Amino acid sequence: MKRFCILFALSIWALSSLNSCVSSPKTAWDSRLPSAATASVAESQSAGVEIMKRQNKLYDSGIYATSSFADESALGAFSQSAGPDYVKAWNILHQEAVEVTLAAHEGLRDVIGNGGIKNTHETGTSGGTTNTDLRNGVEAAYVDSDLAGYKSLSNNIKPKYAYLAPKPKSLSAGLSQPKTIWNYGEDRYVLNLDKIRNRLSLTAGDSLNNMFGYLDPATNQIPKDRKQDIAHWHFRFTPWSKRTLLAPVLAQALSAPLSQGSGANLSQTFGNTLGTRIWYFADTEKNVADQGGFGGGACSTQALSDNHGNTSLKISYSLCSPFDQKVRGLEKYCENCVWSMDYIEAQIWGAITLDDIQTFVYTKTPPSPAFAKMLSDHHIEIRDGRR
Repeated sequence: MKRFCILFALSIWALSSLNSCVSSPKTAWDSRLPSAATASVAESQSAGVEIMKRQNKLYDSGIYATSSFADESALGAFSQSAGPDYVKAWNILHQEAVEVTLAAHEGLRDVIGNGGIKNTHETGTSGGTTNTDLRNGVEAAYVDSDLAGYKSLSNNIKPKYAYLAPKPKSLSAGLSQPKTIWNYGEDRYVLNLDKIRNRLSLTAGDSLNNMFGYLDPATNQIPKDRKQDIAHWHFRFTPWSKRTLLAPVLAQALSAPLSQGSGANLSQTFGNTLGTRIWYFADTEKNVADQGGFGGGACSTQALSDNHGNTSLKISYSLCSPFDQKVRGLEKYCENCVWSMDYIEAQIWGAITLDDIQTFVYTKTPPSPAFAKMLSDHHIEIRDGRR
């Protein structure tokens, strides 16, 4: 029975109204799923492709329209007429003028060299939270899955987290990056886009921070009365094929520099950045708690106030969601807010091996001769990223 349930795990995804694995009929996905607790590299990557196919169907069946744009053509027409920042943002994403980059600590070089890049579900370690129950709940919500069905997936199918970085000699060259990427390590592994494109997704900002304010902490699931709140593109992993949906988000980070905030993390000058803006309350403990969230964190993700007077992308606000029900534009409620910056997060589904890595960038300590040879044997470029 256990093997049967694993085989049909993704069927449960597509049929979340069904409560048991036994009752789920066979679907076209079944033959692509691993039948063991740990999928092989090829099986996990194939499953990742299937998950992104499913996400594309979700977007095509109505999720895309929650952005206020009917389709990519409508968004493209808006972006091309909204001003130079929007044009540049659209072109960067449309032309794939970015690097999908994963950060890791130097101490993991031998581990990565011998076993590839793994996620928290596999290692129990993270630069963020190591709470895998929470991660399962968040990730299940982003793919519109029931929690039991998602948890039954082989852990190496689940996402490895990366971010979009400027690409040398491209339209994004010279852009700054949010300081938050340094939380995850000194080394950079730039992935070969041709190897991961069909199993790659994006979110505007840190996906866990965006979603977990909606979860019931006792169950790590979305309560029934809040499911409609997350039936929105901002709370679904965006397939790479729909990446231009993030152009207005990126445009805000490219716009004219501004300085706001206080303290080590907020006293920054923003603009000309490959990332996304986020709101913080100046008095987080009081204001966030008062607005139905929790103290000590970001009150929301991106609030898009259009500098050009145009109607722009609709975004839901995770920890301030009750106020998003009233009007679009968090700034109308956030009089005591300051800006900060976050990265555009990328999620890679299925195994990542050395064969999926295009470039290794060291920002502190050069690779040892043994590690450099390992990289060279897999035709991985080594780049000095020290400044």
